[in-house]
Amino acid sequence: IKQCDIVLVMLGRQTYKASGVLKEVAISRKYGIPVAQIIAYKDLVNPTPVPNAGQVYRWSWSNLRQILS
Repeated sequence: IKQCDIVLVMLGRQTYKASGVLKEVAISRKYGIPVAQIIAYKDLVNPTPVPNAGQVYRWSWSNLRQILS
């Protein structure tokens, strides 16, 4: 994670309480790595965001380009 430019959280129905994801977000924040969340499923409406994991985006190629630019 220390070598990443950004960390993307692929947001699903239970991602907000996944212990591994929460640890990775905490590590990213510790090292000042930006974090963004992208909804992983087209049919997922209003998922619970991961705490402290940045803005939530709907999946699209244009959103992905925006996040990575």
